[in-house]
Amino acid sequence: MALQDTGLLLDSLNVPCGARVRMADGSDLEGVFWLPRDLGRESRVAPIEAILEGPKDFIPFGLQGGENALICRAAVRHISLPARSPGLQELPPVGVSFDLVRVRLDSGEEIAGILRVVTPEGSARMSDIFNASSRFVVLDLGDRIVLVNKARIVRVSF
Repeated sequence: MALQDTGLLLDSLNVPCGARVRMADGSDLEGVFWLPRDLGRESRVAPIEAILEGPKDFIPFGLQGGENALICRAAVRHISLPARSPGLQELPPVGVSFDLVRVRLDSGEEIAGILRVVTPEGSARMSDIFNASSRFVVLDLGDRIVLVNKARIVRVSF
């Protein structure tokens, strides 16, 4: 099946999540991630972190205008989503940490926001959070959520 023929199949099985992706080369991509349905979640949609933290080096992305692309996860600096996007991680009622942080990226760009993270048991330090095995950290900027690739962070201030 050709890639363009999969659009109908993707539409019926997955949920589009509009996003702007800032790449390592400084370019911005506008389009959608296709999030799988997950009936075990209240939202019925798998979180975008499931795609970003998965084993694949290249992630499917639907570009504006209908073209499809594969983007290299390692080349993503950050991903910006509207605050009410489908597929945002549901936070549990306890164990969530909200800290104001500023991250400086390898490009010189700085992003300040509220770090949204479930604090691992026995981990109370900021270094524990940034040294955890996840590839991305989530910052809440109010009207949008930004998922920042930790491999692109050169400094965190808090």
